[in-house]
Amino acid sequence: MSEIYKSEKRDYLLRLVNAQKWGPAVAQPTSRTARLDRIANAVREGLLSDKEISDIRRASLDSRNLILD
Repeated sequence: MSEIYKSEKRDYLLRLVNAQKWGPAVAQPTSRTARLDRIANAVREGLLSDKEISDIRRASLDSRNLILD
């Protein structure tokens, strides 16, 4: 069992998740917060057109599960 806690893979994984600050991208990649963060980042970076933003809004109104689950 101790080899698990002293392995290079474990060290790599801990470095990776610590770099992500253990946020939603790591702890809950499909959570509502993670999805909203991805949408917000895409909007800030200009990756979504007005139509795509409108489509996301419309889909969220039509399907509660898209955003809330």
